Amino acid sequence: NGEAGMPGVLVSLMSCEGVQLASVFTDNGGAYAFNDLAAGSYRIKFVAPAGADISPPRKGTTRGGDSNPDPATGMTECKPLSTGQTRLGIDAGIMR
Repeated sequence: NGEAGMPGVLVSLMSCEGVQLASVFTDNGGAYAFNDLAAGSYRIKFVAPAGADISPPRKGTTRGGDSNPDPATGMTECKPLSTGQTRLGIDAGIMR
């Protein structure tokens, strides 16, 4: 989508019930990862930095170029993950 990623955004791996399982900060390119996850269903929670907001979901022209979380909660929908599966493209648009 051509937009630069934002470093230093707090990203949490959550159970579908809302229990925090792990947290990381995005790197200098705005990327993050949770590795070696067990099969199950998870949510991702993004916390916008001070003075910024999360963009409304699914407003981009492509699936990879849109924002996924609910701006009010910062949380995505619950998504299943199979053993050994890699799920890319769960991201948040951040507006200053």
